[in-house]
Amino acid sequence: MAVPAGADGVRVGAALMAGLPMVQCRSCDGLSFTLDPCRCTYGGNQLLVSADDESRRAGEAYQDCLECQGVGTVGQPCHDCRQTGRRRAQLVLTMANLDTGAVASGNVVPGVVEPEPWPDDGGGSWYLPLAPLLRDLAAVVGVGSWTDVRQPGEPDGPLVFLPRAWRPEHPASAREAREAEAIAGESNDGWRLYLGRAAVAPPREAAAELGRLCRMANLLCLDLVVEARSLVATAGLTWAIRFEVPGGPVPAEARGYADDLTTAITSTTDLDACSGLEERGLTAPAHHLTIGEPPPDPPPVDLDQLERRILADCLDLATGSPTAGAQAIWRDGRWWHTSLRTAGTTEVLSEWSTG
Repeated sequence: MAVPAGADGVRVGAALMAGLPMVQCRSCDGLSFTLDPCRCTYGGNQLLVSADDESRRAGEAYQDCLECQGVGTVGQPCHDCRQTGRRRAQLVLTMANLDTGAVASGNVVPGVVEPEPWPDDGGGSWYLPLAPLLRDLAAVVGVGSWTDVRQPGEPDGPLVFLPRAWRPEHPASAREAREAEAIAGESNDGWRLYLGRAAVAPPREAAAELGRLCRMANLLCLDLVVEARSLVATAGLTWAIRFEVPGGPVPAEARGYADDLTTAITSTTDLDACSGLEERGLTAPAHHLTIGEPPPDPPPVDLDQLERRILADCLDLATGSPTAGAQAIWRDGRWWHTSLRTAGTTEVLSEWSTG
């Protein structure tokens, strides 16, 4: 089994660590801290700031600010380099076979991956193609399909663009120095883990996937919300699927970016459906749960009928004008339908730490 060299939490030899290229952190220029605009510059030099006030002089510091003393900038520790001023030019790609337990890793440092020109750019831009390396690792561990643990939509690995100054005719030392800059730019997430299966994963069937989410909502005693929201900029709708605590508030902002119900189902992972659940559940009423028999499996879902009902609820029955959106909520073994309407606006005064 190949061990990821240099990844956090993994033992490596001192000689190997000494040989890894280090570059100056571009975020802080090697200072280990950054000077960021103070929060008071959002509203300018005034005590009361309105988000709708177009006359506010954004960028100007509040002279009585308690944080920046009227300067307009505050020092912050640089998180990109962990306050060291340097970043390691190394990426580690690990492929794990969930069926057999086989693991293999590839070490991406300057000079390892052959750069290629970006398509249709006339040789002006170059990048490091990591997809061939991932395919080689998959072949080693016998994986037919895989997914990035942190970024499921990127099976070909991170996209590492080289600086515009990188040219293939330059000396090797100059090329590797530019490659080190590009690789170090990805070092915030320097260890990428990919989990795969021996057989190619079948495509996600929307109706079966929605039934699985309904079953999961039953087991977790949560609501499964299928929502269509009206877009402000266009006349279209954006679709989203998420879990909610029964009785929780409706989010003020749209959370999904799918154009239709099927796309929302197939592009939403379990983690996506749970995103923000804890924050939204803080104000939900308490429920008393008792031990009982497992809930029955939900009946088959007719996606066309469900989508047509949600679209119908996006129009006001009396006037025919569009509403703010609509929801279909899976609760207690059945679908509940409701329209969304704007509840109005409320002015809230909040005190900032700027004084």
